[in-house]
Amino acid sequence: MLCVFAHTFPEFVAAFLDRGAALRRRFREETITDMLMSALVPAKPFGIYVDYPDEPTTGADMQWDFVSRGNWHHFRLLIQAKLLYPKGAAWSDHSYVQLFHAVTGTYQAKILADAARAMAGCFPLYAFYNPGTSCRLASASGTHSLCGINLANGYLMERLVVGARARRRIALTKKVGTLHPTFGRLADLFCHESPALCPSPAEIREWLVRWNARAWEEADLHSKDREIPPVPAVNEKLPDDISFVRDLPIEPGIPVEVPTPELRRIIFVSP
Repeated sequence: MLCVFAHTFPEFVAAFLDRGAALRRRFREETITDMLMSALVPAKPFGIYVDYPDEPTTGADMQWDFVSRGNWHHFRLLIQAKLLYPKGAAWSDHSYVQLFHAVTGTYQAKILADAARAMAGCFPLYAFYNPGTSCRLASASGTHSLCGINLANGYLMERLVVGARARRRIALTKKVGTLHPTFGRLADLFCHESPALCPSPAEIREWLVRWNARAWEEADLHSKDREIPPVPAVNEKLPDDISFVRDLPIEPGIPVEVPTPELRRIIFVSP
């Protein structure tokens, strides 16, 4: 189910953003994020728990928690969403206009990364929402990695954003043509070899380790700054804010209520 979702929902996002443009309606990131989470609500009987709160001060739009019921290990992803603006004939010039958004003088990218660093077993990601117009132009030029939703390394985005000071460099950093070589896909995260519906914390971390090294190499920052933030170890203890997972029923279909979180949250429980 999750693997199918990882392939079909980005296609829906690309088409949805195109329809918005045709209606002269520019949808916000929150609209796509809420639809993404809503699409997973029916999977609650199978170990996926979705909750909607107010947006917090972490710089994140979503918190994804991966929990293994067998040993109660845990891994968390803090995810910030940004929308691609398809302005111009060249897809590579289309920009994530709000990538340099700041909150009280601090870049959102740094707030997100700092929040992840402060938690055990946590990694920051960006979810980039891309219209079909941009994806088709990219594909026509031979670049097939761009899709309705792409993932990006939050620590890498922090380094790029904080390090860009000149106006020209800021404009270049916002462009999808600059960033796309470092992108991953939802399918990379959710299409795994295990027969379980949800990937385990260990599987999430293993993918991140492989992708982390490749993303920094593609960004060509290794020669300028050799210190690459590592992927943390899986947390062997459930965080207090999701400790209630221990009490959730194993049998599918049993209704259950969970505490309201501090931000949009999805919990993926694997065997």
